[in-house]
Amino acid sequence: MRKLAISRPWLWFAVTGAITLCLIFLGLGVAHFILGSPEYDFVTEAVYEAPVSGYRIEIHGRGVVRSGRDLSDESSGTATIGPIGTVPARPVQIRLAGIHNAEFTIEGLASGRLNRSGSGPLAELLGSAGYGPLSEAEVRETHALIIGVLAGPKGTTVEGQSKHLRVVSVRFR
Repeated sequence: MRKLAISRPWLWFAVTGAITLCLIFLGLGVAHFILGSPEYDFVTEAVYEAPVSGYRIEIHGRGVVRSGRDLSDESSGTATIGPIGTVPARPVQIRLAGIHNAEFTIEGLASGRLNRSGSGPLAELLGSAGYGPLSEAEVRETHALIIGVLAGPKGTTVEGQSKHLRVVSVRFR
């Protein structure tokens, strides 16, 4: 039997270098898999309908989920509420900067800041735009959905998780 021998030193160096690089990349891949990525950006587009209250809400959120966190505290987006069916109401645009800051515009009627401490201000805003009678449960869930989309993919309500609203579509990018 013949022994395998490498007679050229440069070839020996090339083979050991290639094996070393493969082991380094394998180790980095395993470390990345175990530790996860340090942070990630998200863009979420979600559409829901409130059949009792007669509105459809389209929420667009984007932000960053930091390393070690499940939810984002750095996000922004918009929520557009429009009537469905024969509800004689005006569209509402809400511009969102983080979980607590929001500005609204009721088409052709009014604009201003929206207190986002609970679902009460959202119900008042929808009432001012002509939506009603409003289902308190739908308004509460709508408020939670807006916060959820801004929190990132793990906070977003998807099909099968909504109790009072119909999930039309949810898309993550």
